[in-house]
Amino acid sequence: TGTVYNRGGETRYGYGNVRAISNIHSCRKSVVSILFGIAEAKGLVDLEKTLGEIGIDEKRTPLTKQEKTATIRHLLMARSGVYLPSGAETKWMKENRPKRGQFKPGENFYYNNWDFNVLGSIFEKETGIRIGQAFYDWIAKPTQMEDFLPRHVHYQKESRSEHKTWRFYMSTRDMARLGSLVAMNGKWKGQPIVPVEWIKLSMTPHTLNRPPEDEGEHYGYLWWLDMDRGFEMAVGYHGQYIVIDRKEQVS
Repeated sequence: TGTVYNRGGETRYGYGNVRAISNIHSCRKSVVSILFGIAEAKGLVDLEKTLGEIGIDEKRTPLTKQEKTATIRHLLMARSGVYLPSGAETKWMKENRPKRGQFKPGENFYYNNWDFNVLGSIFEKETGIRIGQAFYDWIAKPTQMEDFLPRHVHYQKESRSEHKTWRFYMSTRDMARLGSLVAMNGKWKGQPIVPVEWIKLSMTPHTLNRPPEDEGEHYGYLWWLDMDRGFEMAVGYHGQYIVIDRKEQVS
């Protein structure tokens, strides 16, 4: 609905209805990556914990012994090795899903909503905090976001999976603030919000090849990385973007 240029935490340019709250689609994945970084620093999550240890499963299609060895870290890289139907799947996801058991956790990159929806389930189970509340308390309030409220995270039950699709709604100007926070290595007006080590790890290319139809060349922890232009990106299905130019420290 609009475009915002943000530098150093300050809006320098805005076009369109930058206050409108809308579904940011797959940008939600980059958002939850930031939340996991804060949760880890608070000692609320252990990224090496496996799905089996956490108690993640599916009633209709129970996870195999191998699938249960996938860790939270594997899911953050879209390398879980779990290839099951989920909510909000695209045609590409369905057509390119590997066979179950084809790859062990960590071996293969596959951009799929099972991993991403399950990350939402894991975050809330391990922290005891709803995604919207965590984002509001940990990020929205400290960065003075103007529109986001905890109720702007919606949940959709799925017939094919035990794990709900959680949808994130934000305004363009609040998305720009999030991008600026990342561009400033997790600090806002000098105050640390996200550990700088997490920002660096999230923007490290853990997948170096670009699968067809996907945005960006490489993939970090739920962030797309355009190494040629030096951009870090959150990308939504219907044209939502947070693009970070670290050289210029803008988003």
